[in-house]
Amino acid sequence: MNTQLESYWPADFKVETGATPLTILKSQAALLGEQTNNVVKGAVQTVPDEEGSVSPTTDTATDASGEEDQLTSDDRMRLRHSLYLCVPSLGGYRYFLLNVRENPGTYPVKIFDSTATKWYEAGDLEEFKGKLREILSSERVRRRIAILLNYASSGSKN
Repeated sequence: MNTQLESYWPADFKVETGATPLTILKSQAALLGEQTNNVVKGAVQTVPDEEGSVSPTTDTATDASGEEDQLTSDDRMRLRHSLYLCVPSLGGYRYFLLNVRENPGTYPVKIFDSTATKWYEAGDLEEFKGKLREILSSERVRRRIAILLNYASSGSKN
């Protein structure tokens, strides 16, 4: 008797390669460390987006106001990627810089810039890269990194 189970999954998942919001954030985090000789590093943390709560037993979600709404399959896949500025010499101090909310593989994505307390929306990859470039190269971010570099150098002179 043949007991081998038949797989119903596709034979080839056709994994797409290329840039995603997550890979771009991780690259920028690494580049910050290189630029500051790892005095200030970038770190990316990804978690399921908890913008509202999702019940595992129903197809409804409860938003922050308590209103229930029917879920689409995309709503169940949402992720939040947070970018932090980290200073190892200050006991691992972390400064929350921004987060990106996305349904993997789809646009638009939402970007929250903590330095401006402002949300942006990017309709495609190029727009995402442009918004991220705008935020990371802003005077607000430059100033925060300069402050962290100053604190890190003050702490290492003891």
